[in-house]
Amino acid sequence: MKFQRILLLCLVLCAVLTACGKSGLPDPGDPSKTFSWKSYEAKSIGNCLAFSGQLGGAYDNVDSIRLELSPVNGPEDCPGCPFVAGETVSFSPREAGMNKNSGAFSFSYCPAKAQAFRWRLVGINIYASLPYAVTPPQFTLIAK
Repeated sequence: MKFQRILLLCLVLCAVLTACGKSGLPDPGDPSKTFSWKSYEAKSIGNCLAFSGQLGGAYDNVDSIRLELSPVNGPEDCPGCPFVAGETVSFSPREAGMNKNSGAFSFSYCPAKAQAFRWRLVGINIYASLPYAVTPPQFTLIAK
């Protein structure tokens, strides 16, 4: 009886110790399937914004490009505060005018009325387990 308890305790300890998992940073996945932003910009054209740039890496794996906009309407808007998207729109690679040979893209979007925007681009991979490619928030004034 005592031997069985000791054996059971050893089995439980082995199960607990092996279930602790791997420590360290998470693996970002297969780098041959990821892409990143090489360049990006937005220009104001009338009441619209024209976006262009280029992706690097495995840009064939782009499922969509998501544009996130946050209107800046006055002094109460805090440029140092965290980015919170007020308007979001997604573009397929075809809608974004993506060149399959170079990863270059070009598209325009006419947002809701505002004089200025903070924006960022988010690249969504066709492999859901891989991380998104996210640009830092940028600032663009609308030309009037």
